[in-house]
Amino acid sequence: MFNDYLDEIKITRTSSTYELYGHALKNFPNGGTRNEILKFIENGDVKDTTKKLYLTILGNALDFYNKKTKDISRLITGYRCNKPVEPCPTNEEVEKVWNSLRKPRDKVIFGLMAYSGLRISEVCGLTVDDLLPDHKILLRDTKGKQDAVVPVVHPRVITAMREYLKKRHSRYKALFLSSHKEPIKLESMKMLITRHCRKCGLPYHPHSFRRYFGNTLSRAGVPVQNICVAMRHKSITTTMRYLNINQDDVRNTLERVYANAE
Repeated sequence: MFNDYLDEIKITRTSSTYELYGHALKNFPNGGTRNEILKFIENGDVKDTTKKLYLTILGNALDFYNKKTKDISRLITGYRCNKPVEPCPTNEEVEKVWNSLRKPRDKVIFGLMAYSGLRISEVCGLTVDDLLPDHKILLRDTKGKQDAVVPVVHPRVITAMREYLKKRHSRYKALFLSSHKEPIKLESMKMLITRHCRKCGLPYHPHSFRRYFGNTLSRAGVPVQNICVAMRHKSITTTMRYLNINQDDVRNTLERVYANAE
Protein backbone atom coordinates (compact mmCIF):
# COMPACT_ATOMS: atom_id res chain seq x y z
CA MET A 1 0.00 0.00 0.00
CA PHE A 2 2.70 2.50 0.98
CA ASN A 3 5.52 1.27 -1.26
CA ASP A 4 5.71 4.35 -3.49
CA TYR A 5 5.75 6.65 -0.47
CA LEU A 6 8.47 4.62 1.24
CA ASP A 7 10.51 4.62 -1.98
CA GLU A 8 10.48 8.42 -1.92
CA ILE A 9 11.42 8.49 1.79
CA LYS A 10 14.31 6.14 1.05
CA ILE A 11 15.65 8.57 -1.54
CA THR A 12 15.03 11.84 0.29
CA ARG A 13 15.59 10.95 3.95
CA THR A 14 18.15 9.10 6.06
CA SER A 15 18.22 5.31 6.34
CA SER A 16 17.10 5.45 9.98
CA THR A 17 14.09 7.61 9.02
CA TYR A 18 13.22 5.18 6.23
CA GLU A 19 13.30 2.28 8.69
CA LEU A 20 11.17 4.20 11.20
CA TYR A 21 8.54 5.06 8.58
CA GLY A 22 8.44 1.49 7.32
CA HIS A 23 7.97 0.15 10.84
CA ALA A 24 5.25 2.71 11.60
CA LEU A 25 3.22 2.00 8.46
CA LYS A 26 3.24 -1.76 9.09
CA ASN A 27 0.63 -1.00 11.75
CA PHE A 28 -1.79 -0.01 8.99
CA PRO A 29 -1.78 -2.88 6.45
CA ASN A 30 -5.18 -1.87 5.08
CA GLY A 31 -4.04 1.64 4.25
CA GLY A 32 -5.12 3.47 7.39
CA THR A 33 -8.87 2.90 7.53
CA ARG A 34 -10.96 4.43 10.31
CA ASN A 35 -11.33 1.10 12.12
CA GLU A 36 -7.61 0.41 11.73
CA ILE A 37 -6.69 3.76 13.28
CA LEU A 38 -9.15 3.35 16.16
CA LYS A 39 -7.82 -0.13 16.90
CA PHE A 40 -4.25 1.23 16.89
CA ILE A 41 -5.18 4.07 19.26
CA GLU A 42 -6.80 1.60 21.66
CA ASN A 43 -3.73 -0.66 21.70
CA GLY A 44 -2.49 -0.52 25.28
CA ASP A 45 0.87 -2.08 24.38
CA VAL A 46 1.99 1.01 22.42
CA LYS A 47 3.22 4.13 24.21
CA ASP A 48 1.19 7.31 23.75
CA THR A 49 4.16 9.18 22.27
CA THR A 50 4.78 6.35 19.80
CA LYS A 51 1.11 6.41 18.78
CA LYS A 52 1.31 10.13 18.09
CA LEU A 53 4.48 9.70 16.01
CA TYR A 54 3.11 6.78 13.98
CA LEU A 55 -0.19 8.56 13.35
CA THR A 56 1.70 11.60 12.09
CA ILE A 57 3.68 9.37 9.72
CA LEU A 58 0.43 7.77 8.52
CA GLY A 59 -1.03 11.22 7.91
CA ASN A 60 1.97 12.19 5.80
CA ALA A 61 1.64 8.97 3.79
CA LEU A 62 -2.07 9.54 3.16
CA ASP A 63 -1.31 13.11 2.05
CA PHE A 64 1.19 11.66 -0.43
CA TYR A 65 -1.60 9.58 -2.00
CA ASN A 66 -4.19 12.34 -1.55
CA LYS A 67 -6.32 9.92 0.45
CA LYS A 68 -6.63 11.69 3.82
CA THR A 69 -10.33 12.35 4.27
CA LYS A 70 -11.68 14.90 6.75
CA ASP A 71 -12.79 12.07 9.04
CA ILE A 72 -9.34 10.44 9.04
CA SER A 73 -7.66 13.82 9.44
CA ARG A 74 -9.76 14.54 12.56
CA LEU A 75 -8.78 11.17 14.03
CA ILE A 76 -5.08 11.73 13.43
CA THR A 77 -4.80 15.39 14.45
CA GLY A 78 -7.27 14.99 17.31
CA TYR A 79 -5.23 12.35 19.12
CA ARG A 80 -3.61 13.78 22.22
CA CYS A 81 -1.04 12.01 24.34
CA ASN A 82 0.31 12.71 27.78
CA LYS A 83 3.91 13.32 26.80
CA PRO A 84 6.15 13.40 29.88
CA VAL A 85 8.99 15.87 30.03
CA GLU A 86 12.18 13.93 29.42
CA PRO A 87 14.69 14.48 32.20
CA CYS A 88 17.90 16.30 31.39
CA PRO A 89 21.25 15.15 32.80
CA THR A 90 22.76 17.50 35.36
CA ASN A 91 26.33 18.80 35.22
CA GLU A 92 27.22 16.40 38.04
CA GLU A 93 25.77 13.42 36.17
CA VAL A 94 27.57 14.32 32.95
CA GLU A 95 30.79 14.63 34.97
CA LYS A 96 30.14 11.19 36.42
CA VAL A 97 29.77 9.60 32.99
CA TRP A 98 32.82 11.45 31.64
CA ASN A 99 34.97 10.18 34.50
CA SER A 100 33.79 6.61 33.86
CA LEU A 101 35.17 6.73 30.32
CA ARG A 102 38.73 5.48 30.00
CA LYS A 103 39.43 5.35 26.25
CA PRO A 104 40.02 8.59 24.32
CA ARG A 105 37.71 7.20 21.61
CA ASP A 106 34.84 6.88 24.07
CA LYS A 107 35.48 10.34 25.46
CA VAL A 108 35.31 11.87 21.99
CA ILE A 109 32.07 10.03 21.16
CA PHE A 110 30.45 11.18 24.39
CA GLY A 111 31.91 14.68 24.23
CA LEU A 112 30.65 15.36 20.70
CA MET A 113 27.10 14.73 21.94
CA ALA A 114 27.29 16.46 25.32
CA TYR A 115 29.49 19.42 24.37
CA SER A 116 28.81 19.91 20.65
CA GLY A 117 25.24 18.66 20.38
CA LEU A 118 25.74 15.96 17.74
CA ARG A 119 23.23 13.16 17.30
CA ILE A 120 24.77 9.74 17.88
CA SER A 121 24.01 8.76 14.28
CA GLU A 122 26.04 11.79 13.17
CA VAL A 123 28.92 10.82 15.44
CA CYS A 124 28.88 7.26 14.12
CA GLY A 125 28.88 8.46 10.52
CA LEU A 126 31.98 10.63 10.81
CA THR A 127 35.06 9.89 8.73
CA VAL A 128 38.64 11.13 9.03
CA ASP A 129 37.94 13.38 6.04
CA ASP A 130 35.25 15.17 8.05
CA LEU A 131 37.81 16.62 10.47
CA LEU A 132 38.41 20.18 9.29
CA PRO A 133 41.05 22.72 10.34
CA ASP A 134 40.45 24.96 13.38
CA HIS A 135 38.64 22.22 15.30
CA LYS A 136 35.62 21.96 13.05
CA ILE A 137 33.68 18.91 11.89
CA LEU A 138 31.79 18.43 8.65
CA LEU A 139 28.51 16.58 9.01
CA ARG A 140 27.55 15.05 5.68
CA ASP A 141 24.00 14.28 4.65
CA THR A 142 22.77 14.72 8.21
CA LYS A 143 19.12 14.80 9.34
CA GLY A 144 17.11 16.66 6.71
CA LYS A 145 19.62 15.63 4.03
CA GLN A 146 21.80 18.69 4.65
CA ASP A 147 25.51 19.15 5.30
CA ALA A 148 26.66 21.24 8.25
CA VAL A 149 29.93 22.45 9.77
CA VAL A 150 30.05 22.20 13.56
CA PRO A 151 32.73 23.79 15.76
CA VAL A 152 34.37 21.68 18.46
CA VAL A 153 35.14 24.10 21.27
CA HIS A 154 35.26 22.23 24.56
CA PRO A 155 38.91 21.58 25.61
CA ARG A 156 38.01 18.10 26.82
CA VAL A 157 36.86 17.02 23.39
CA ILE A 158 39.79 18.66 21.61
CA THR A 159 42.30 16.94 23.91
CA ALA A 160 40.58 13.55 23.70
CA MET A 161 40.39 13.81 19.92
CA ARG A 162 44.11 14.57 19.70
CA GLU A 163 44.93 11.57 21.90
CA TYR A 164 42.63 9.28 19.93
CA LEU A 165 44.03 10.25 16.54
CA LYS A 166 47.60 9.60 17.73
CA LYS A 167 46.70 5.97 18.44
CA ARG A 168 44.31 5.45 15.54
CA HIS A 169 45.88 3.53 12.65
CA SER A 170 43.57 2.04 10.08
CA ARG A 171 42.87 1.70 6.38
CA TYR A 172 39.23 2.55 7.05
CA LYS A 173 37.90 6.07 6.54
CA ALA A 174 35.43 5.74 9.42
CA LEU A 175 36.60 7.89 12.32
CA PHE A 176 35.54 5.58 15.12
CA LEU A 177 36.75 1.99 15.14
CA SER A 178 35.79 -1.00 17.23
CA SER A 179 38.21 -3.06 19.29
CA HIS A 180 38.64 -5.21 16.15
CA LYS A 181 39.85 -2.13 14.25
CA GLU A 182 36.74 -2.05 12.08
CA PRO A 183 34.15 0.75 11.77
CA ILE A 184 32.00 0.74 14.86
CA LYS A 185 28.31 0.13 14.19
CA LEU A 186 25.58 2.50 15.35
CA GLU A 187 23.94 -0.02 17.68
CA SER A 188 27.29 -0.82 19.26
CA MET A 189 27.94 2.88 19.83
CA LYS A 190 24.51 3.31 21.42
CA MET A 191 25.15 0.35 23.70
CA LEU A 192 28.55 1.78 24.66
CA ILE A 193 27.05 5.04 25.95
CA THR A 194 24.02 3.37 27.53
CA ARG A 195 26.27 0.87 29.31
CA HIS A 196 28.34 3.64 30.87
CA CYS A 197 25.17 5.42 31.98
CA ARG A 198 23.91 2.25 33.69
CA LYS A 199 27.35 1.73 35.22
CA CYS A 200 26.97 5.17 36.79
CA GLY A 201 23.45 4.36 37.97
CA LEU A 202 21.86 6.78 35.50
CA PRO A 203 18.76 6.15 33.33
CA TYR A 204 19.90 8.15 30.32
CA HIS A 205 20.39 7.17 26.68
CA PRO A 206 22.64 8.75 24.03
CA HIS A 207 20.13 11.39 22.89
CA SER A 208 19.83 12.64 26.48
CA PHE A 209 23.20 14.31 26.06
CA ARG A 210 22.06 16.30 23.04
CA ARG A 211 19.30 17.55 25.34
CA TYR A 212 21.98 18.39 27.89
CA PHE A 213 23.82 20.42 25.25
CA GLY A 214 20.73 22.50 24.49
CA ASN A 215 19.94 23.08 28.14
CA THR A 216 23.54 24.06 28.86
CA LEU A 217 23.22 26.86 26.31
CA SER A 218 19.83 27.85 27.70
CA ARG A 219 21.11 28.08 31.28
CA ALA A 220 23.98 30.25 30.03
CA GLY A 221 21.44 32.75 28.71
CA VAL A 222 21.86 31.96 25.02
CA PRO A 223 18.74 33.11 23.08
CA VAL A 224 16.55 30.27 21.89
CA GLN A 225 17.05 31.38 18.27
CA ASN A 226 20.79 30.76 18.62
CA ILE A 227 20.20 27.44 20.38
CA CYS A 228 18.01 26.44 17.45
CA VAL A 229 20.88 27.17 15.07
CA ALA A 230 23.43 25.36 17.27
CA MET A 231 21.22 22.26 17.44
CA ARG A 232 20.50 22.50 13.71
CA HIS A 233 16.73 22.42 14.14
CA LYS A 234 14.42 23.67 11.42
CA SER A 235 12.13 25.41 13.89
CA ILE A 236 12.26 26.92 17.36
CA THR A 237 9.25 24.75 18.25
CA THR A 238 11.47 21.69 18.00
CA THR A 239 14.18 23.33 20.09
CA MET A 240 11.70 24.22 22.83
CA ARG A 241 10.87 20.54 23.28
CA TYR A 242 14.47 19.98 24.35
CA LEU A 243 14.62 22.75 26.94
CA ASN A 244 13.67 21.77 30.47
CA ILE A 245 12.60 25.22 31.61
CA ASN A 246 10.81 25.28 34.96
CA GLN A 247 9.28 27.99 37.15
CA ASP A 248 12.55 28.47 39.05
CA ASP A 249 14.21 29.38 35.75
CA VAL A 250 11.39 31.81 34.98
CA ARG A 251 11.68 33.35 38.46
CA ASN A 252 15.44 33.82 38.12
CA THR A 253 14.96 35.50 34.76
CA LEU A 254 12.31 37.85 36.13
CA GLU A 255 14.49 38.73 39.11
CA ARG A 256 17.30 39.74 36.74
CA VAL A 257 14.92 41.76 34.59
CA TYR A 258 13.35 43.59 37.51
CA ALA A 259 16.46 43.86 39.69
CA ASN A 260 16.45 47.68 39.54
CA ALA A 261 12.72 48.17 39.43
CA GLU A 262 11.07 50.40 42.04
